[in-house]
Amino acid sequence: MVGHLRGKPVLLILDGSEHLISEAAALSERLFAELPQLHLLVTSREILRVGDENVYRLSPLDTPPDDSSLTAAELLGFPAVKLFVQRATTGGGPINLADQDVRIAGNICRKLSGNALAIELAAGRVEVYGLQEIARQLDSEFALRWPGRRTAPPRHQTLRATLDWSYNLLSEVERTVLRRMSVFVAGFTLEAAQQVAGGPGVGAEEVFDAVGGTPDEIACLRRHHGIDRALSAA
Repeated sequence: MVGHLRGKPVLLILDGSEHLISEAAALSERLFAELPQLHLLVTSREILRVGDENVYRLSPLDTPPDDSSLTAAELLGFPAVKLFVQRATTGGGPINLADQDVRIAGNICRKLSGNALAIELAAGRVEVYGLQEIARQLDSEFALRWPGRRTAPPRHQTLRATLDWSYNLLSEVERTVLRRMSVFVAGFTLEAAQQVAGGPGVGAEEVFDAVGGTPDEIACLRRHHGIDRALSAA
């Protein structure tokens, strides 16, 4: 690769590197050091932790607040709601753009914390179940099995597959910390995490390392408290 790319202005993209993070880091650092005209764009749920790395975090889509006074036009100004309506419509489940229906869509997006994949999977079932039923089933194990695109990578075809993929990337200590932290519905302080997640098999320092070591993996798994409960039960 070094020989082939030497002297060429190249943008090299390593997409979805979290399952090979150590290998991606070693490759990136060597290529960047030997190829002055090379630009690297690496997508991953974990940072590479290599020299000259600049981290840009992609946040979830903006969701509307829990405000019953918002109109349909105002709600559609939020990217999460706009995506939900677009995917529901193209999936054969057109949404009545009255305030009440779009408000339900906004509530669904807020419960899913703006996670684009989760929103697409939920929107794809509107034709079958309707908005009210989709909203009702969000906290159930059933929602984890809603199918996505047939041509998507296996880990993106259902929410369960996505969660399993992320969960399997964690170490055994990180999995234990995650399961114990599922009692938190919203955010938590580091002190609270150490008190709740520490205990048999996990020391306070290991909790600190688990929370700080792979924050994007844990955040992905904890974005929705219904998902947290399903994981805890599992």
